[in-house]
Amino acid sequence: MIDSWDAVIAQVEDEKRVVALEGAIAELVRQARINLVLVSENMSVGTLDYMVDGIVVMRSFDMDYRMIRELEIKKLRGIRILRHKYPFTLHGGRFRSFPEFRFYKVKNPRTKVLSNTEGYVSTGIKEFDELLGGGYRRGGFIVFDVGSDISAWGGLTIFGFSIVNAVKNKNYVVCLPFSGRGERYVRSHIMSFVGEDAYNRYVTVFEICELEKTESGDEVLCEEVKKEVELGVRGGNVIPLMGKSIEDDLSMVRKYIGGLDPPVLTIIGTDVIEHLYRLEERGKLSDAIKELTAYALQTRARGDVTLVRITPELKMAPQIMEMASACFRITTIDRTVVLYGIRPETGHYCLSTELVEEDCIMPKLTPYA
Repeated sequence: MIDSWDAVIAQVEDEKRVVALEGAIAELVRQARINLVLVSENMSVGTLDYMVDGIVVMRSFDMDYRMIRELEIKKLRGIRILRHKYPFTLHGGRFRSFPEFRFYKVKNPRTKVLSNTEGYVSTGIKEFDELLGGGYRRGGFIVFDVGSDISAWGGLTIFGFSIVNAVKNKNYVVCLPFSGRGERYVRSHIMSFVGEDAYNRYVTVFEICELEKTESGDEVLCEEVKKEVELGVRGGNVIPLMGKSIEDDLSMVRKYIGGLDPPVLTIIGTDVIEHLYRLEERGKLSDAIKELTAYALQTRARGDVTLVRITPELKMAPQIMEMASACFRITTIDRTVVLYGIRPETGHYCLSTELVEEDCIMPKLTPYA
């Protein structure tokens, strides 16, 4: 390894002699079957670009005033480059690149249970608990600002493992799922970790259901939905919402939670609230903020925990962020999922999942440094 090559060629004044030197070294390396690494501080490699077998560029840049390190493979002779950029960390004095976010398909998945501590509800992620000083603070109204790319899957990972860990700690969970992900989705992803009995006992999903008009003009649940609820196709723990009045429906949810032993973990998808209730069209965004404020006050008074997912395009997103006791952003860098705190302010963390044993899936946060 020659560090740095810039210092070597700086001693050679004639550019032609530099080219000749580079060519001679390249030929020597190939004949002697030596592995040679040249380190350069100059992004322009000149004639070396054609001689070397590989070019790797390492750089750093800022994201929201936080430093990110990135490795880019510009050339790798004879090998197809399937992924040309890798974020990496030097945390703990060790070089580690971050993998693309991935899921593990396991027949009977499980995860390790993290116990709640006094005043906190565990997130289900060891490093996240440590970052928050013990987990989600009881009484917290915690907002996650999630993008629409694969960072959305990262958000689901945070919420999913929080739900699984809460159920295993015998805490009740109430969900108002995100658009397109109703009770069936929650059941298919959570029940395999906790078992049917625990899922049915501790998880409740409020779902806006299809309506039909009666002869008198009233809107009621359609017969198909009624049958699905009765047969358990939607799950016996589904509580249908009419989707007509945000005030009536969220009041029903708050009243239901009031009858459960705290701490209750609630998951709210605000895209459902804004889009399915057509709040912008009806001019009732302020009514929704008022109801969510009441929700936050109840959460604080009871010592529950509410996790709220917002997306950048939502009209009510700025107001929801203002009422949050903590706010985190989930985004992506080179197809890795990144989490960082806005309030409290934290550095960047790579969110990943690891198969630590044959059927044990563990989420993990690794700091960028």
